Amino acid sequence: MIKLKFLIIIALLLYVNTVRAMTYEVLQGSFSIQGEGFPVDNITIIPGTGTFTEGEYGPSGLDRFIFFGAPNATYFSETSLTGNNMPVPTVDLENLTADFSSFVWVEFGSYPLHQGALAELVAIDDFYRASWSSIITGASFYGYTTEWTMDIRPVPLPAAFWLFVSGLIGMFGVARNKNN
Repeated sequence: MIKLKFLIIIALLLYVNTVRAMTYEVLQGSFSIQGEGFPVDNITIIPGTGTFTEGEYGPSGLDRFIFFGAPNATYFSETSLTGNNMPVPTVDLENLTADFSSFVWVEFGSYPLHQGALAELVAIDDFYRASWSSIITGASFYGYTTEWTMDIRPVPLPAAFWLFVSGLIGMFGVARNKNN
């Protein structure tokens, strides 16, 4: 009986962790720069290549993109450009907001240009479009405003998880019948 209770506690911890850390597929994104005398409004469309997980720092799922002939990258960073701790990315589908404050654009593969911001979400078919503005805080475009979008879709829990949970419930039921 103690073994069964231990298994149930572990399963609940796994479930709570899974619910808390939702993974999102990045479908595509875009950005543009507005500033005095800037010649191009919409720089590029960025195709998505992967995922990001709520509550975790790391890749944003966006491809490296070419900006004025040089490859650039985006990711979620633990620290800001000034070394302050940044919040992990979170998505609130109820209030249609996301905290992408830790989102960083890295010019030429090594120099961070700016942080992200709080994003508004718009529901479109089976995905959400996050959009936010931020100001460039480094390099030659210092002070310019960037407008970002990122199309994201929640990744459902795998069927194996639900099979595991139903098996655990079945084991609990069998153990309970043996005790009666």
